[in-house]
Amino acid sequence: MKTAAQNFFKDTGSIINSVAYTRYNKTQAFPANSGEGITRRWLHVQLVSHTARKLCRELGLNEDLAEAIALGHDLGHPPYGHAGEDYLNRLCMETGCGFFVHHAQSVRLLTVLENKGKGLRLSMPVLDGILCHNGEVLSREYVPDYVKSRAQFEAELNSCFTVAQINKAIRPATLEGCVVRASDVIAYIGRDIEDAVKLGLINRGDIPKKIGAVLGDTEASITKALIDDVVNESYGGILTFSEQVFQALQGLVAFNHVAIYAHTVAEAVRRERECMFRMLFHACCEQLQRGEDAPVTRWVQTMDEIYSLSTSIERMVVDYIACMTDEGFERVFAGIIRSN
Repeated sequence: MKTAAQNFFKDTGSIINSVAYTRYNKTQAFPANSGEGITRRWLHVQLVSHTARKLCRELGLNEDLAEAIALGHDLGHPPYGHAGEDYLNRLCMETGCGFFVHHAQSVRLLTVLENKGKGLRLSMPVLDGILCHNGEVLSREYVPDYVKSRAQFEAELNSCFTVAQINKAIRPATLEGCVVRASDVIAYIGRDIEDAVKLGLINRGDIPKKIGAVLGDTEASITKALIDDVVNESYGGILTFSEQVFQALQGLVAFNHVAIYAHTVAEAVRRERECMFRMLFHACCEQLQRGEDAPVTRWVQTMDEIYSLSTSIERMVVDYIACMTDEGFERVFAGIIRSN
């Protein structure tokens, strides 16, 4: 995929003017009621964009392409962050309509759901970078799939809805896509520590000293160490961390999972929210099947006829829920409860 002649700046404009972009006010790592100053999804994507632009500037890559990928990469995230993603994925598997991963849903949202079911016309390198942005899977080296064709991209996109975990194996077609993939983890790892310290979930001294000696113990020091290392170590079209820094990053991610991510929401709240997802999902499916005058029915009626005819009821409801903010989800759920 060529990057030189594309108008990626125009793609960025299309993304930030999309309906989905206005709904970025969703959970990042901590719930909305955690307090003021805690990172929300909209801020995370801006931090990823800033990090990616800095890396591209240092490495002589296309900043506009990286920015477009970064700003669109999490549009497919449902309410309540990765927990909401897990709930929807289980519902998809239980009802036989495939799988749900936010990477592919971001592309689906831009190419299918936006513009009332007609989608937006965006460059393939942007869509490919969004699909392959998986910052949850760490790599020491990021090697682009330079020979990827449009047909391969479309096959990879479709397989994300039909083959479990396939999204973890696909690679970006551009080095800018690799930059965003690395920038995703660089942007969240230190920021989540700052939020956790602010909330009293951890103390800064809890960070293992072996890791702190390499990366530091603040967002600023961690981000700088990771960016500087990538800039210094990358070579010949391959994005890479040094072995020492990568081992420290792996250790920090493991620390965050045990000390932070496992405690962002109480287990009772997780079970309650999964129950809410199930209730809303099945209620919306029934409303569509019966043709009731309900929010989900009215949403489907705004979509292009091709979308309505080619999409199963279960997948329509998944699309509908995934588009919601946390607050929007709670509002629609409350309406379902009142009507029963």
